Amino acid sequence: MTAILKVDTIQDTSGNNIINESSDTITIGASGDTTNIIGTLQNNGSVITGDYVLLSSTDASSSSGVSLDLFSSTYKNYKIFLSNISGSANDWVMVRFRRSSADVSSSNYYNANLQVYKTSSAQGTYNNSNWGDSAIRMFVMGQASGRVGSSELTIFDPFGTTYTQMTSYSTYWENSTSYRTSIQGATLQDATTSVTGITVYPASGNFTGNIKLYGIK
Repeated sequence: MTAILKVDTIQDTSGNNIINESSDTITIGASGDTTNIIGTLQNNGSVITGDYVLLSSTDASSSSGVSLDLFSSTYKNYKIFLSNISGSANDWVMVRFRRSSADVSSSNYYNANLQVYKTSSAQGTYNNSNWGDSAIRMFVMGQASGRVGSSELTIFDPFGTTYTQMTSYSTYWENSTSYRTSIQGATLQDATTSVTGITVYPASGNFTGNIKLYGIK
């Protein structure tokens, strides 16, 4: 036996509309509800997904470095978030690209950065750029409790055969708590061979924090 239910609105036991159709628009869920989708959500037969796909989330704890070999032809561009990074030494967080499961440490990194700082009594800027370096300097790890640093990196077509380019923005405390600082810049890796991953590591000591890598469709 086939049954057909024809209604415009379905309510919960409290009288709240949980499914409603009006002017060809269907609203699911009442205000304050959490809607849980079991299975695959589709749009006209096509699976609905976001443009950002989480590939890795790593909680580093007193680590000497984190390597992620996850670049491929599946995604054109990538985002990396370094969140709440602190270190055992007041030193730089560094980034290197990887190729064939090994860090690219040759002097092919060209980095143009502008650093802006503020203290309780002064402010200023600093050109923190590098030419032909063996790694990329992101930000300085603070040692004071709660004075962490974070960074957002966008990597453009690392699996391609053109120069790999990256932009970054970092914010952190320098010299414990005396300097509030941000750095914004761009990096070119001067080689036309694909890079397959990235390593994040402290210039000295160990570091703690979260590292997330997303592929962008």
